[in-house]
Amino acid sequence: MKTKILGCDISNIISDQDAYNQLLSYSFKKKSSYITVNNVHIVIEGVINKEYRHIINQSFISLPDGKPLSIYAKLKGYKNVSRIFGPTFMEKTLDCCHNNNLNNYFFSSFEETLKR
Repeated sequence: MKTKILGCDISNIISDQDAYNQLLSYSFKKKSSYITVNNVHIVIEGVINKEYRHIINQSFISLPDGKPLSIYAKLKGYKNVSRIFGPTFMEKTLDCCHNNNLNNYFFSSFEETLKR
C-alpha cells in the first residue's frame, strides 16, 4: 500500500522489519526491482520532473526517509507509518541480503566508488 504525495507513491512502511520482510518476500520471486529512499526534496524533484516521478512510482518500495512524509501518511489515515532512515536501512539490508544469500548490484560513474 502506498500514499500518494504530490504525485509520488510513498510506501506505507511501518518499521525497518516490515521493509526487510517485503524485500525478502519480493527477492524470492526472482524478479529485479529497486527501492527508492525518499525525503521531501526527492518528492519535490518528482513534482518537477515527470521521469523522476515515474522512477519513484515504479519502485518496489519507496521508503519514507523523511519525517514529514510519514506524518503526511498518518494524516491520510495510515497510522503506523514510520520514517525509515536510509543509511541505516541500507546497512541492515546488505546484512539481511548477505545472510539470505541474495545478490546486490551497485552502479556508479566513479571508478573509485565501484572499487569500494
